[in-house]
Amino acid sequence: ALRPYMDSWFELSPRVGWRFDYGGCMELTLDGNPPIEHQWKTAPMVIEWGPNPAAWSSQTAWNNVRDLHASAVSSGNHPVKYADMTQADQALFVEAIKRSGYRYSLTSLTVDDLAAEQSATVSTTWTNAGSAPTYESWRVDLVLRKADTGTEWSAPLTGDLRSNLGRDSTATWSSQVTPPAGMSGWYDVGVRVVDPRGYLPPMRLATAGRDTTGTHFIGTAHVDGRNTTMTGMTTTVTVLTTRWAELNP
Repeated sequence: ALRPYMDSWFELSPRVGWRFDYGGCMELTLDGNPPIEHQWKTAPMVIEWGPNPAAWSSQTAWNNVRDLHASAVSSGNHPVKYADMTQADQALFVEAIKRSGYRYSLTSLTVDDLAAEQSATVSTTWTNAGSAPTYESWRVDLVLRKADTGTEWSAPLTGDLRSNLGRDSTATWSSQVTPPAGMSGWYDVGVRVVDPRGYLPPMRLATAGRDTTGTHFIGTAHVDGRNTTMTGMTTTVTVLTTRWAELNP
């Protein structure tokens, strides 16, 4: 009976989100139900676990997060204690919570030869292992910090994380950066995902190397105008190894 009203709400704005109040207790799919099936791409969907212990299933909870592209889950009504779950159910329940929302990681960063006052190409590849995208207009900055003095230089990179929708989706963007005059020597290289409004703290990525400024450092580069050598990329970039296919045999 609510369907016509829901369609009208979603047609009002792509920023209208919605909530499912019986999560983990029944299967629900959005496929073939426009406009609600696409609303998660532009507005958050939230799950509140259903209070029915007889109907509860960790597998159903995980399926709900995956199929509905949940951005967040609420455990206030959770009907089964975590300690009473089997080990397999505990693992699925934890994974459902971890996969709700976005889970971005930087999986590759390459930089052309860097020289002061000369344009260079920076290429980044991102994975979103979550079930939904972010809905904020974050800015990704390349950060170079002098290894011996701590002097920092940053430049915005091309790419909109909102378009990297999730379920192990990947996106690669190339950008042009121009270091200012006077840069030379060894620099720690990283990325920092910031709110251009200055309201939210830097995004916490599923990538190692985060420091107190919210920068994830993933290697070093020597800038001398002739050669740039990246080190540490393979060993310090953390890639999530639990794939969606493994959770859905």
